[in-house]
Amino acid sequence: MGLTPRPRRTVFRNAYAGKTIYVLASGASLDHLDPRFFADKFTVSVNFIGHELGIRPTFVASHYHLDAIAISEQHPEQTIIVPEHDQGGPRLAPHAPTAETVWAFPTNDQQYERFSVAEHWPTDPDSLVVGPTSLHFAMHFAAYLVGPTGFVVLVGADCGTLDDRANRDGHDPGVGFPWDVWASSLPAVADRIRSTGTGVMSLNPFVNFALEGHRYRSSTTTIN
Repeated sequence: MGLTPRPRRTVFRNAYAGKTIYVLASGASLDHLDPRFFADKFTVSVNFIGHELGIRPTFVASHYHLDAIAISEQHPEQTIIVPEHDQGGPRLAPHAPTAETVWAFPTNDQQYERFSVAEHWPTDPDSLVVGPTSLHFAMHFAAYLVGPTGFVVLVGADCGTLDDRANRDGHDPGVGFPWDVWASSLPAVADRIRSTGTGVMSLNPFVNFALEGHRYRSSTTTIN
């Protein structure tokens, strides 16, 4: 059973035009940020991470219908954005969110490691992209909210390990990390969004790119 689209999802288009929205991923760099920084910010949380930080995100974006169900049960007032078709595979197909706070968007077909912005970016301007992680989906939704005059700031989108840790303390992603796929696809999604005029950048919790001596490793980069 799929998820029937809610009417008027276009209510979100440019709803935060010209604003800055922070997209919260789960990288270990989050441990070096004070969550109070987000108290007065507009945020899109990837899955559970916003609530794990102890904040009330403006929106939650998730590929997974079961995660959306869990979040809506724990936080009934939380607005949650999902694809029409669950991205967790056939095992999750019978489950679909029904809460009034869950909104479904049409997307391209999920391609995982085969994902290509050039080939799979949706042509419908009111559809969202799905890529190898929920972060791709969340980035595009944030851009949909702020439009060509706004900014999307990624937080904790580390795509590697910081001091040998892939995620913030206490976060269990439950999956592996295809760093090479993310390293190529996330910048490609950012560039596609930038081509519309929307700014996309990342929040560095340290004073400079030397990371204050912390050790970073990815599939392509070594720092310290």
